[in-house]
Amino acid sequence: VGDAFRTRMFNWSKVNAPYLFEADSTAITGILFSSPSRDYVDKFEGLGMFATTDGGSDELWWSESTLDSVYERDYLGEHRGVLKVLVNEHIPFNILLVPSQAELNQYESVFMPNIQAITDEEAQRLRLYVQQGGQLIVTGPNPTGMNEYGTTRSNYALADLLGFNRGQALPSSKVQSYGAGKTHYFSAPLGKQYLANNNITARTTLANKVRSVSTVSVTTNADDRVYVETSQLNKQAVQQFTNFIGLNGNFSV
Repeated sequence: VGDAFRTRMFNWSKVNAPYLFEADSTAITGILFSSPSRDYVDKFEGLGMFATTDGGSDELWWSESTLDSVYERDYLGEHRGVLKVLVNEHIPFNILLVPSQAELNQYESVFMPNIQAITDEEAQRLRLYVQQGGQLIVTGPNPTGMNEYGTTRSNYALADLLGFNRGQALPSSKVQSYGAGKTHYFSAPLGKQYLANNNITARTTLANKVRSVSTVSVTTNADDRVYVETSQLNKQAVQQFTNFIGLNGNFSV
């Protein structure tokens, strides 16, 4: 790319490194990731690593089987669909991997996208999170219906938070108060509907729910493909806008 560009880029990176790598996220919406749900809901039926499976006759293409598309995966499709909604809506978020109670309590809203397999300990942390004022947004047809080994539970681990039990008809949607917080449930895989089919109703439902129960600190008319992060470095507020559209040589801020 030329010496001049490299000199400019490396100097920019050096000057801005603290903002890129040392700032603490200020996102107050989280998305739980569940390895047991990936294992026992999706199992090993397709990889789900990418969406596109059309190799265009490229012999080195990773897969041309539709089974390997994330569109075919029930857990990963829902997880990535919720993520896509928040990216397109410019709602800052973090992915949570087995968060501690203290980490959970930092968030005003937390998504559980089609999470079916969960430990008793994780369930108890989520129970305390909602009891202390958290807003839990749950999607999917079998919420917390299995333990971490894929064994079916006699009742949902979070039945008290959901407001219904196994064996009862699933409500299409339900808001259940628990302590100082609430659980917001949708039986439909709204994330996957948006990921695979760009279902605008599914996107709007999830986005409006987040905005109604937690604070979104960014307002922008940027294109859907612009990704937004917010963070803090000492006393400085930091906003990062990442352009996934591409440039034609002209741009403005």
